Amino acid sequence: MKKIGLFVGLCLSAFLCLWTAFPGSIHAAEFQAAENFVLGAQEVLDEDLFVVGEQIVIEGTIEGDLFAAGATIRVDGEIRGTAYLAGQNILVTGKVQDDLFVAGYGAIIAGEVGEDLRAATGGEYGGMDPNMIQGLSPIADSGFDPYLPLTNKGLVLTADSVVRGDILIAAASTTLAGEVGRDVEAGVDQLILEETARLGQNLVIDGGSLVELNGTVMGDLTVTGADIAFGSSLNVGGMTTYSSPAPMSGAPAGATFEMQEQAAAPDTGPTWRLWAWRTATILLGSALLAFLTSRWLGRGCIEASSRAIRQRMSISLVWGIVSLMAVPLLLGLIPGIAWFFFGIPIAMMVFAVLATSWVLIWVFSPLVSGHSIGAMLSGNMSDETPDLTFILFGVLLVALLGRLSTMPLDGVLGGIVGGLGWFVIMLSYLLAVGGWVQTWGRGDEQAAR
Repeated sequence: MKKIGLFVGLCLSAFLCLWTAFPGSIHAAEFQAAENFVLGAQEVLDEDLFVVGEQIVIEGTIEGDLFAAGATIRVDGEIRGTAYLAGQNILVTGKVQDDLFVAGYGAIIAGEVGEDLRAATGGEYGGMDPNMIQGLSPIADSGFDPYLPLTNKGLVLTADSVVRGDILIAAASTTLAGEVGRDVEAGVDQLILEETARLGQNLVIDGGSLVELNGTVMGDLTVTGADIAFGSSLNVGGMTTYSSPAPMSGAPAGATFEMQEQAAAPDTGPTWRLWAWRTATILLGSALLAFLTSRWLGRGCIEASSRAIRQRMSISLVWGIVSLMAVPLLLGLIPGIAWFFFGIPIAMMVFAVLATSWVLIWVFSPLVSGHSIGAMLSGNMSDETPDLTFILFGVLLVALLGRLSTMPLDGVLGGIVGGLGWFVIMLSYLLAVGGWVQTWGRGDEQAAR
């Protein structure tokens, strides 16, 4: 379960910087930011695509990787690299030749994934018919259909889906009905393995309240859950091991049962009270800093950085990623030079100054990103300074969402909520640094205009 929780905490922010970790495979990149973005069925993009928008539709072909973040994302075409998708509702009916990373409230995979699938979703439980996807009309006919009724069930792999590699899942609810080439590892609250499912190797489930098992598992089956339902159509090629509060009827012949101890519910009252008190003090401090910086302290720098984010969000994000990758180099290189010329005491002081500066930028980045959010919510994309009310709202929103990373929740839900909080923190930092880098050297007088 620790492996699943760590994955949830990183998956939402990983797609922002994974491409920089493999310089040998980097293509040229195109950056798009639009309310409604469509790559037409006849279009072929010979480079990576970074796109941010309310509704994103990919019907054509992308020769490189796809990085998409939006409310609704639909991929009907072909991605010949890796796809990183983060949104509220996600639908993949096309083909992803390499890996697919998905993070959102609900996701339907009805196409083909050539390598591995990594997914973190929320959703609600309720045996959704995985064949419902067949009734969804093409995007060209239906316009921007948010398909909300289809994606409120967490992660769904339909009967037509094919994942040729491994699958790693962290979700509130999951339905598996397609074909998987290798292993499946799932940390879930509720999971349904449909009769049409065919898993090429092992299935490992760390479940919460309910697990329903049918279909075919060619390798070993290992499952933990409070209520495990073994269907009559379940076929396991290897060994079956399950852990629950009591033996379950219908288990495959030769299955190994392990008693699951019922742990006493911890007293979380003081923890929740401490979290609420700490959150309240952080929100109060953030509001005070937002007020001071909107009037006096560093006003020009923050307004200029906020303006750069609003007008060039994609470029700000790229600069933020580059700056983040450069932090370890700077923390080692500059103190190393100081040590060579001036000795160890000076090198230690230089390192302390650099580390402190980086921590301060990290801590105060919500002031810049929150300023940008407030301006956008007010409809201000120009050089004008937004009203203080919107600035305060934006800063408090970023601070509150960031506090989700420390919310005292256990299990899969805690992993998902914590992951969302860390994603907000990381995104806030990247945008703030990227905005500051774009305004570096212009001076407060020019920035404040």
